[in-house]
Amino acid sequence: LLVGICYNFFRIPVIKVVNDENAIVAPSFGRIQKIMKIDNQIYISIFLSVFDPHIQYVPYNGLLLSQIYKKGTFRAAFLWEKSTFNERMIHNFETRVGTISVVQIAGMIARTIIPFISAKKDVKKGEQIGMIKFGSRVDIIVPIKGNEDMKILVKQGQYVNGGETVLIKLNK
Repeated sequence: LLVGICYNFFRIPVIKVVNDENAIVAPSFGRIQKIMKIDNQIYISIFLSVFDPHIQYVPYNGLLLSQIYKKGTFRAAFLWEKSTFNERMIHNFETRVGTISVVQIAGMIARTIIPFISAKKDVKKGEQIGMIKFGSRVDIIVPIKGNEDMKILVKQGQYVNGGETVLIKLNK
C-alpha cells in the first residue's frame, strides 16, 4: 500500500505538450479549485490529490526570471484561505505576454518542494519545473493587461493534465 501511494506521488507521466504558441497550459495535474481575477491578473488554483502525479511543468515559453522560496505553515491546501501562509516556491517566467508565475504550495503532508530548474534560464512549455513531495496545490498567475481578449478554457472542478490541458487561449 505504501509503495502504491509513493508511486502515485512520484511518477512522472509521459505528456504530449500542446505546441500552440497562443496556449497557456496547466502547470500540473489536478482539479481546478478556484479561478479568480485579482489586481489585473488571472489566478487559477489546481489542487493535487494523493492520486495525482506531483510534478509541475512550465506553462508557456519564456525566461525563468526568478525563484522565490517562502517558509510557512503546512495547512491543508484545499482550504484556500488557510493555506495562504503555507510554504511555497514561486517561479516567475518572463514571456511575450508578460510575467507568468507558477506557485508550488506545500500542504499538510507535504514538507519539501524540489525545483528541477534554476533562474535565468530559457524554458519551453512542458519542461519540468519541479516536484512538491507529497504536495498539495499549484497556482498559476497570468497578467490580464495586454491580454484582455484571452479566453479561459477551464472551469472550477475540472480535472487538468500538466503540460497538456490548455487553461488560457491568447488571441495574439
